[in-house]
Amino acid sequence: MGSNIFLKITIYVLIFFSFCVVFFEVFWFSQKFSSGDIMKVNAKTYNIPSMNKNWSLTHFERLEYLTSQCLTYKEDLNKSSVLEDEQVLEHILVDKKHKLLYCYVPKVACTNWKRIFLILVGQINTTDPSSIPADVAHKLTMNYKLSNFSKDEIHHFLESYTKFLFVRHPFERLVSAFHNKLEQSYSSSKYFQSRFGKHIIKTIRTRPTNHSLNHGDDVTFNEFATFLTKNGRGEEMNEHWRPVHHLCQPCKINYDFIGKHETLYEDANLLLREIGVPQVNFSFQGNTKRCMKMPISS
Repeated sequence: MGSNIFLKITIYVLIFFSFCVVFFEVFWFSQKFSSGDIMKVNAKTYNIPSMNKNWSLTHFERLEYLTSQCLTYKEDLNKSSVLEDEQVLEHILVDKKHKLLYCYVPKVACTNWKRIFLILVGQINTTDPSSIPADVAHKLTMNYKLSNFSKDEIHHFLESYTKFLFVRHPFERLVSAFHNKLEQSYSSSKYFQSRFGKHIIKTIRTRPTNHSLNHGDDVTFNEFATFLTKNGRGEEMNEHWRPVHHLCQPCKINYDFIGKHETLYEDANLLLREIGVPQVNFSFQGNTKRCMKMPISS
């Protein structure tokens, strides 16, 4: 009888202790997420802005998940090697005015983000980002690439500026790249069809027609995916379908903000508010989020 009472008391004490631990962790995390302090997760440091509590929890989970995956797959965490990675330096834009670094990923609303970027740096005076032509956005932002700066400046920017990128489900991004660059009849599509389409058809298709070999404008998604799986190395791995971890090196660069294409507008406008430019609104009409609704040829 006495042993049963002792056992019950022990269980109650353990339950109460567990509850206290959980409550303390939740309270501590909540305070940290809303305080704007620097947080350390698995030896990585992030500058967490003072944002609303619910979003901060989501944001922290993204950073924590990224860190765990880098450790799980034993990715190289040597930050100094980024200084020698020309591909990464070419994909990061520098905004000195707001102390921002943006790593752009093609097919993750990067054209629209480049439009926003030109407004942030004061290159174009407008409150309507959609009024900036796409070719102008791509051309002018070349002047703000991280690769344009000295190694000392690059190191300073990486250590002290707020760094962000936006990501997208790899398959959805691949479908978007195929649809936009190999299926459509845009002028830019013609380049990709000639540069990659003809080679894909020649390499993968068993009985290609002369038209297909000469134009490369009828590649199927199955052929595209097969080609990337078997031959997608080096120059064939164009930036529009090159993996994000090659373009932005998130295991080596401590990004402070990771937005998702699935919550593009919410994340983008939240970031713009936090850096103090709420008058700039990330709101675009068009096909930014519609590609997965479109059928693709087999």
